[in-house]
Amino acid sequence: MFKTCKAAIGAVVLALGLAAGTAQAAFIIGGVTVTDGVLGVPTPPSTSVVSALTEIQHDGNGTGFSCSGSFVGSCGALGNAVMTDWFFVGPFPDIIVINGFTFDLTGHGLITSTPLSCVGGSCSDTLTVAGLVGIVTHAGFDPTAFTGSLTLTGSCNGSAGTCTGGGVTAGYSYSLSATGSATVPEPGTLLLIGVALAGLGLARRKNA
Repeated sequence: MFKTCKAAIGAVVLALGLAAGTAQAAFIIGGVTVTDGVLGVPTPPSTSVVSALTEIQHDGNGTGFSCSGSFVGSCGALGNAVMTDWFFVGPFPDIIVINGFTFDLTGHGLITSTPLSCVGGSCSDTLTVAGLVGIVTHAGFDPTAFTGSLTLTGSCNGSAGTCTGGGVTAGYSYSLSATGSATVPEPGTLLLIGVALAGLGLARRKNA
């Protein structure tokens, strides 16, 4: 009985050890910030520039970049990001593709807005989509979870919380960070753990 249990435990340890080995993947680690202008904003007279938006329409393909970690080298003149317009309620697209790194958005958290306020003839408002989550992929790396946020800022000429003249501008800023890990165990890891558990089950039957 002792020998059987010992063998079963050994199988579990071996399987978990192999699983740990397969889990040592080349995950993506680092952050990306992309900024540019926003299309589709209301024209005066309006009580909102971006705070009432329910979707984002990108003006261009992203011109401002900041990269760190695995993304270093993807920013700059050769790092033009391809942006995808999307409704905040979904379905969620590949929001950004930058030099082969594809950020596949799968969901987001709270959407908060700051209403238009005016001081001295100049007005501004904001909208933030927090809790962005998804998977970023690139050749040579394993699919990696990412988190982040989207911030929209707007401004115009006006007073009393209303855009009444020109000067309407709007911009966005994506701030995304790869977590350096997968969101779920890899298939190979699950298989090895399953084999180990099956070994324990057989050992119990023999001892019964």
